[in-house]
Amino acid sequence: MIPKDEYEKNKAYWDHQRLKEYNRELIRKEAEEFGIKSEMDVDKLFEMMWDSIEEEDYQTPTVGWQPKNLDYRIDK
Repeated sequence: MIPKDEYEKNKAYWDHQRLKEYNRELIRKEAEEFGIKSEMDVDKLFEMMWDSIEEEDYQTPTVGWQPKNLDYRIDK
């Protein structure tokens, strides 16, 4: 978890890291759904998809989103 004081000190940095994590989760979910349908290796598909996304194409996290990866959650 990100300590609250660390988050406040480096808010722009952590917001960007969390934005990337949100988009990783979206791409992972899409890769899993497509991989199951097409019997492709999900990890390879994820890497291929993640490598092709540009930062300007990132989606904004939904209100209340909490990262699955605890390293990107903000300690309250």
